[in-house]
Amino acid sequence: MKVRYLLLIVFTLGNMIASAQSYRNDASKKYSAMPRSKKKIKEKIYKDNVVKLNLSGLIIKSVGLQYERKTSRKTSFALGVIYRPKSSWFLSKFFDTTTLSTGYSQETKSMLASSKYRSFMVTPEFKYYLGRQAPHGLYLSAFLRYKSDRTDFNYHYYEDINPNQQIGLASLKETMIGGGILFGYQLVTSKRLTIDFWFVGPWIGNRHVNLSSKVNTANISELQQKFIAQDMKPLFGKEHEIYWDKTGIATTFNYFDFSARFVGINIGYSF
Repeated sequence: MKVRYLLLIVFTLGNMIASAQSYRNDASKKYSAMPRSKKKIKEKIYKDNVVKLNLSGLIIKSVGLQYERKTSRKTSFALGVIYRPKSSWFLSKFFDTTTLSTGYSQETKSMLASSKYRSFMVTPEFKYYLGRQAPHGLYLSAFLRYKSDRTDFNYHYYEDINPNQQIGLASLKETMIGGGILFGYQLVTSKRLTIDFWFVGPWIGNRHVNLSSKVNTANISELQQKFIAQDMKPLFGKEHEIYWDKTGIATTFNYFDFSARFVGINIGYSF
């Protein structure tokens, strides 16, 4: 009797173990056949506003500020202002001391060495970010630019009635209005620090040139006027006639010009 009961218990336990094993196998197959659910990646949300300081402009004594505002998921609008107060151009000392051949006359180098330069620029731009969202990642920018430059410099001349060398003061004023495109990359860190690095961006526009100098031309020969004008031409980089009247130099002209926003970097804060 006891043996019969023992065999019955062993048989029952065996059926239970086999059933459990079968269930596990079926459940495993069913689980493996089901597609794995994709984990949702939490997307980082960036602030809508960025204020920036132009670090590269400080090299040439310019102060540049820019404000950028996110306008949609992948676009933003920015407005930049750059100002350089009147001071010596960074190449002035070079032209004053160099003994190298520059292709310029000694008088032209003297003009460049004495030059004082001032600049003001306003640049509105529309940015499209190629990544997930603005204002982080690679972007393409379409921009407009207004640029106003003024260069004051000295030149030398002789009067017919005076053997002593005279010094005249000339002023070169240039304004340019145009537009172009720009590629750049902006990094926004977890601490809200932003680093905006841009590549060379070409732009084209209309340049207005005004060259003037108040001097009594009645005592300056026409030949000397031509020599002075020839020496001045390299300062505005355009082959154009320089005209004199009884009050001095008075030359105004317009032309289309190409320029570029050179490689630079802004550092800023997002909020």
